Amino acid sequence: MSWIELGISPSMFLTRLSDISVNHVIIGLVKAPVFAVIIGVVGCQAGDEGRQGCGIAWREKHPRPW
Repeated sequence: MSWIELGISPSMFLTRLSDISVNHVIIGLVKAPVFAVIIGVVGCQAGDEGRQGCGIAWREKHPRPW
């Protein structure tokens, strides 16, 4: 993809890839699931604010315990 779109050869890509520090990889691997959880929680909260649709059917079958 980088060769076709950007004109970067595979050998140059691997050379540049080796310049990335482990710290950047760890940050990327931690940041992705954190944002996924945030997006999921916000989405569930927004979907649970009384909109009609499949949420009503779900709540009828699975009532809240409180």
